[in-house]
Amino acid sequence: MKVFLCAVFFALLLLLSGCIQKVPGTPNTPYDKDASPEVTGNVNLPDSQLLDCDWTLHVDQTIPVTVDGLTVEYTLVLIAQKAGGTDVNGTYEGAAYIGAKLDISSISNEVIAAFGGFDMNVFANNIVFDVVPYDIEEYSDYGVPQGEIGISPLIEYESMALLSPEMTGGGVLNPSVFGIQGEHMEYHDAASGTQAVPMKIAIMSGSVSVSVPSFKIGHSFEGTVLGDPQPGQYQQAIARIEELIEQSEEEPGDGASGGFDFGDLIGQFIGE
Repeated sequence: MKVFLCAVFFALLLLLSGCIQKVPGTPNTPYDKDASPEVTGNVNLPDSQLLDCDWTLHVDQTIPVTVDGLTVEYTLVLIAQKAGGTDVNGTYEGAAYIGAKLDISSISNEVIAAFGGFDMNVFANNIVFDVVPYDIEEYSDYGVPQGEIGISPLIEYESMALLSPEMTGGGVLNPSVFGIQGEHMEYHDAASGTQAVPMKIAIMSGSVSVSVPSFKIGHSFEGTVLGDPQPGQYQQAIARIEELIEQSEEEPGDGASGGFDFGDLIGQFIGE
């Protein structure tokens, strides 16, 4: 029965499966397709007026995706800095966290009671990547599985970064269903490990869009790139990543050695 439930559950997973001085907005909020940050500073200024800045790229957003009453919450927190320069291009160093979570209790009704789901978290604190002029072909094809064709964005971005950092973490899979007549099906397993996670960053006038190709959710995570940002922004973002990591470590079974390989679990969301 456990094997059958695991197979059914994984089938379900496949179905789900310029210096900026001011950027208004609210990070770490659900996806808003109408959000369009206003930017000022080096954007569209002549070269003679550009200022030399330290740059910070920051994304902190959760995107909920609902299919047939089940909602998967995808979260990305990315923070990276570049020392000096009059534009966003150059080498950045930073950290990132990615999470995917499903709570199946929403399908409970008068006939069945459902609990658990899955919770996956990975992170890296030594990310290094280069922001370079935008190339639509390289951007479109990056991270696309062999045999598939990359979809070109409709927007002609100014800059981009293509990276595949090694991210470490774990996941727990623990769906449980109880029937009104005493039926009971459940599965519990956990795994941990390290996996390369392709990400694509596109930049236009201070606005940042980050795509995780293997998520296949139809949306990008939105953020900003700031020149000479407010003091403490980088440390605050690092603290947020550390908090998310600590929360994931408190999940029952997270990081344990289970009956399936970590790559099998993460492969449903961010692996090859």
